[in-house]
Amino acid sequence: MIRIFISYRRDDTEWVAGRLHDALRDPFRPNRVFRDRDTIPFGADFWHVIEQYVDKCDAFIILIGERWLNICDESGIERLTDPEDIVHKEVAAALRSGKPVFPVLVGRARMPRAYELPTSLEALAARSGLELSDSHWADGVRQLRRALRRLPDSSWRSWRSWKRRHIMVTLAALLGSTALTGVVWATYTTTGYYVGVDGQVVALFKGPPKEILWLKGGLVKRTSLSVCQLPPDEAARLRSGDRRGTETKAEQYVQDLLRTYGTNPNRSC
Repeated sequence: MIRIFISYRRDDTEWVAGRLHDALRDPFRPNRVFRDRDTIPFGADFWHVIEQYVDKCDAFIILIGERWLNICDESGIERLTDPEDIVHKEVAAALRSGKPVFPVLVGRARMPRAYELPTSLEALAARSGLELSDSHWADGVRQLRRALRRLPDSSWRSWRSWKRRHIMVTLAALLGSTALTGVVWATYTTTGYYVGVDGQVVALFKGPPKEILWLKGGLVKRTSLSVCQLPPDEAARLRSGDRRGTETKAEQYVQDLLRTYGTNPNRSC
């Protein structure tokens, strides 16, 4: 469901803003139609909230009454020429964002010409306006609803974009995990060497250090060292087959065992 922002001047088209807000609430849901009096909580930073809603909206409606262009402040200066004027800031932000902007001409109001607008609002003059009057209210609202329904929903686009990214990341993770598992598995089962026990004799094996599923390490060679010549803790480590590494390291470990324990008498094991 799209988000709709209604911009208006209270001195010019407040009654229309309220009526239009009610007319759009049913087809587009109440929390999807923004009007300052109904949406900004008490005590909130007024412009900060408005700026957030302008940024999130999918459609920006500007209610232009007969006095919209020429309403002045207490000093007699036209409000629209003031860069800090709320309506000026709202419209400028919407035009900069490239969002769909819908000028709604209330009563006998006309579209302002570019030379009548401040520089930051000149692009508004190129927009096509929709006429809305009390006598033709139903037709005007119907046209506006039809135009709004043609717009893509940014929340749906964001969700689809998030979903695509999520799927891509998941697939990349799965592919990476599968590739890494394959490499580790191949390395673990085909290239690793370890020193273990074959019967009662210390031996050199290639492959997994223990029986993994149906795989079992392949015997490379037996040594002259009996497991009964080893201390109990060393014998337990070899029986578990956890001394893995390259062939050179495994061979070096065998030689270290022979030098250290090769002259020990056999004990009862």
